[in-house]
Amino acid sequence: MNTIRTRGRALPCMALLAALIATLASPAIAADGDADIDLRAAAGYRYDSNVSLADLDANLGAADGAAILELSLDARLPVSERLAVTLGYGLDHTGWQDFGEFDTTLHRLQGDLAFRSGPWDAGIALRHFAARLDGERFLDLRQFSPYGGRLFGQRLYLRAAATFSDRSFADRGERDADGRAFDVDAYWLLDGMQRYLAVGLQLADEDAASDALDFDGRRLRLTWGQAFGHVELKARAHYEERDYAPGSEPDVAARRDERLRAGLALGVPLGERFTLEGEAAWADNASTVAEYAFAETILELSLAAEF
Repeated sequence: MNTIRTRGRALPCMALLAALIATLASPAIAADGDADIDLRAAAGYRYDSNVSLADLDANLGAADGAAILELSLDARLPVSERLAVTLGYGLDHTGWQDFGEFDTTLHRLQGDLAFRSGPWDAGIALRHFAARLDGERFLDLRQFSPYGGRLFGQRLYLRAAATFSDRSFADRGERDADGRAFDVDAYWLLDGMQRYLAVGLQLADEDAASDALDFDGRRLRLTWGQAFGHVELKARAHYEERDYAPGSEPDVAARRDERLRAGLALGVPLGERFTLEGEAAWADNASTVAEYAFAETILELSLAAEF
């Protein structure tokens, strides 16, 4: 049975997903209301000043351009006035012009069971990601995430979540890992979703097959959202620290990474269904191990359609 293994515990991912599907088949869903289905497709171009692949701690030290494609289909089905199930599928593809060995295709399957009562909400999310690198099977990631939140008045929303993950590589077994992450997020709705500030903190640890890849991490996230009429602007920044396990040689310092990323994203509607989306981001990855330290600038422009 496909399971998520976290610190010796087995979480039956497929059994939980089967329970969600069984819930979808319940006659109560049809009786309560129609499904809310969202379809999104986007295509565009990305420029990266330093093509990299975070899952392998790899960067080429060279710039390239890529065609990017995105497709997602999500269906929200009400079970009752307070309970809803959401199922989703997503596809993301990046095809580089010169460095095809870094081409990636990511498939996402997600199920979410959510309960809401007054200002409170809680739920369980299941996610499965299957990634291919240069057309070959590369990585599978499974996640189980219980969460809960509360709206205070009309302006403040607090949310907490725990995520337990299991990551397995096709031919890089030393990077297989179990992980835990605990998140707390605060959203200040200054003018509803027309203007808001979000602050998030994450504490994480990962236990890899290779002891050298074990780490404890902390991440701070900041997001400012502002709407100018129908035009949406988002400013994002996050800072992350990772402390890796000491190596077997006592005279060699343990690896420590500090990762900073900041960017701006803009969405300009073109009629009722289409949006022109642009993003500019800058990242600096510092590390006590020289080969893992690099910086990059990313520029993206795409056309998205939503139905």
